Amino acid sequence: MVSAHAARGLLFNRVSPALECSNVFFWHRTLNSGKPLTLVGDVARNATFGTAKTGHSMRVLLVEDNGKLAAVTHDAMRAHGFTVDHVSNAHDAEEAVATIHYDSIILDLGLPDRDGLTLIEPLRKIAPSTPLLILTARDASSSIIDALDSGADDYLCKPFVMGVLISRLRAIMRRGEPRHGTILQLGDVTFDPSQYSASVGETPLSLSRREFAALHLFLRRPNHVLSKAEVEEAIYGFDDELSSNAIEVLLHRLRKKLQAAGSALYIHNMRGIGYMLREKRP
Repeated sequence: MVSAHAARGLLFNRVSPALECSNVFFWHRTLNSGKPLTLVGDVARNATFGTAKTGHSMRVLLVEDNGKLAAVTHDAMRAHGFTVDHVSNAHDAEEAVATIHYDSIILDLGLPDRDGLTLIEPLRKIAPSTPLLILTARDASSSIIDALDSGADDYLCKPFVMGVLISRLRAIMRRGEPRHGTILQLGDVTFDPSQYSASVGETPLSLSRREFAALHLFLRRPNHVLSKAEVEEAIYGFDDELSSNAIEVLLHRLRKKLQAAGSALYIHNMRGIGYMLREKRP
């Protein structure tokens, strides 16, 4: 198994961050046309972009061959706190799932190298419990039944409202991982993923998206050594630019914020092994 850093070179598929969320492009592919449908006004506003609400950086694999739709979906989900890896074909999807642990998968059925419906079974063999949502223009009842019977957890037809996609994704993730919505407490630190908040005693912590994701990761595995690769894979996507000391810098900032708030918790650097969150020794 290769690391996420190595996988970036293998599966890297950058999407443009420059698309405007105020004019949301959805791609409605039918047998006769593939024209982009622009939704503006109330429909676009209902997607509620711009506020991270997932509570921690859950990692999602987006399998979608349409670049415009992938770009908009990627940017909207990042705005809601998700880490998103995008691949555009079935082969790369299998490689990604075999390499990285994902909190969920979004799968298009109309892929260039293989019918996405036939990809569900091999993905299930690799990741049997990972929530899988089908996102496709196929709206026939038979397609929905086949996908759900093959192992998909939910099915959403294009065109769609982005807010609906994100809410349904959260819903299937809650079914498989109820701890995502659970308040965590360790020592003097309280962490509420649903409210995107963390505090030391009565003192709130002001954390960036990645600092929040890192703290969540360590709180879920206290007194456990996490390797640098494990931290990297949990927080960074394929298309995130990552310097050689990015993890060290991130954890240094998080340590300083915990210390400034007077926390007894400390992220220890186990040199040559990894990192561990535990209470400071007297």
